[in-house]
Amino acid sequence: MVELLEGKAAIVTGAAQGIGFAIADRSGGKAIGMRADVTSKTDVEAVVQRAIEEFGGIDILVNNAGILIHAPMLEMKEEDWDRIFRVNVKGFFLFAPDHSGDRARAD
Repeated sequence: MVELLEGKAAIVTGAAQGIGFAIADRSGGKAIGMRADVTSKTDVEAVVQRAIEEFGGIDILVNNAGILIHAPMLEMKEEDWDRIFRVNVKGFFLFAPDHSGDRARAD
């Protein structure tokens, strides 16, 4: 699989731990780490811009960041429900190509 990724630039959200970390760790290429809030458009744009500056564009997006709060839905606090949706849905939306500016690799 590493050969398929050779020369490609990727953003992996949620790469600080878990599945995202494993994906980033096994890519076999150069990596840069950046702390960002996936629910913040400003942070998302900064991540995209840094990747473009470092790698000349973005070929792959692994939109992996997500959270889970272990509680029955009827017992969950509204602020926890809102946080889940901000990270799992809004974070995904903000990193989608149409919402993060021009991220295509310059050819």
